[in-house]
Amino acid sequence: MRLKRLYDAIEAGVADLDNPALKDRIDGLKT
Repeated sequence: MRLKRLYDAIEAGVADLDNPALKDRIDGLKT
């Protein structure tokens, strides 16, 4: 499942939520 892998990456520190563009992309995936 894509979202679970995304969350795993975030927890591992791979995805930087301080990056606004990335955060917007993640928010787009959630909706």
